[in-house]
Amino acid sequence: MAATMKNEPHIDDALETLIAKISPTSGPSADDLAANGETKIEGKLVDLKSWISFFTYDVLGEAMFSKRFGFLVEGRDIGNSISITFKLALYVTLAAYAQWVHWLFLGSPILRWIDFQPSLHIFDRATDAIKERKANPEMAHADMMGQWMAQLQKHPERMEEKEILCAVLGGLSAGGETISGTLQVFFNMLLRHPEHYRRLTDELLEAQAKGKLSKIVTYAEAQTLPFLQACLKEAIRIYPVVSWNLPRDVPRAGLTVAGKFFEPGTVLSVNPFVIHHNPEIFGDDASEYNPYRWLNAEKGKHLDGYILTVSPFSKTLPFFINSMSQTNILQFGYGSRLCVGKSLALLELNKFTATLVRDFEMRLPDPSRKWRSHSLFVTVFPDWSCYMTPRRHGTSEYRNAREEKRI
Repeated sequence: MAATMKNEPHIDDALETLIAKISPTSGPSADDLAANGETKIEGKLVDLKSWISFFTYDVLGEAMFSKRFGFLVEGRDIGNSISITFKLALYVTLAAYAQWVHWLFLGSPILRWIDFQPSLHIFDRATDAIKERKANPEMAHADMMGQWMAQLQKHPERMEEKEILCAVLGGLSAGGETISGTLQVFFNMLLRHPEHYRRLTDELLEAQAKGKLSKIVTYAEAQTLPFLQACLKEAIRIYPVVSWNLPRDVPRAGLTVAGKFFEPGTVLSVNPFVIHHNPEIFGDDASEYNPYRWLNAEKGKHLDGYILTVSPFSKTLPFFINSMSQTNILQFGYGSRLCVGKSLALLELNKFTATLVRDFEMRLPDPSRKWRSHSLFVTVFPDWSCYMTPRRHGTSEYRNAREEKRI
């Protein structure tokens, strides 16, 4: 996590840009409206799904090659790069289980030979970044691409340039939708349960009143907020955005799970949704959104062993381990297959949720409307918006930021 913390200032800047963009240029704050007896504060209808995606991809661009994609500043999906996610997710899902689909289409040697590949703003920006680094090899960068380019120069026999592009695009594809999806689950679940939303709001505003929170809430500050952490865990549990199985090969010694022996090389997998909704683990309300399940210290530590768990194919059995020192969020994988962006994802999730819930009064237009999704390799959610009204303490700050940055 320590190496990832260098990205915190970039996330701060991205959040300031986002908040300045979605904040109204005039009008009363949520506090003023409440003081005047308003009980139904609607505010500005914000396409929060799109803004969350703009934020996650811009932060990833900064972390990958020190350049944002410009989604936040432009306030739009440049080149429809994000809106095409559903089609790309469907393609990846099909190609993963029927690899001939990939070799027939995007992976075709003929298409590579004639240099005919789909052009998207995200892909083009990544390709341009590599070309720029090659043209200026003396420039040192502490980002992920800089580390990969340094390894290529030091050990050209171990990797090729195309592998760097694959790693960058893979990281952008994997990180963008998973972080965005988790944030969308967090806000949708929270806003559909007003009692939980109010408790989290009270926790954040109390910490703010005591001077414990920065303008953009830091990761360290977010860790001190127990109900925020409970809501984050519950969002990951109730709706894991990596919705398909992550297969693993049984090691050479074989493996016994629940009394059944599996031969070496057998492909096994566990679906996160099945584990996270198991009533034997999470109780009779396993299918319900209930952050309170994480607040009991003893029970919460036990549940962490399931949502925050080691690989089921580790030699350390039994199947789940409750020690926090050996745990990992299931949807991030584990061991050599651990998601390299896990720390960055947790950094974004903590800062984004804490800052926006503190700074805005939020409400869904119709909380009773069912929220449907498409379960591909990652879960893709439909378009949705919510009403957002800035709170008094943040209103003047972000209006000033809008004027200073001219955004």
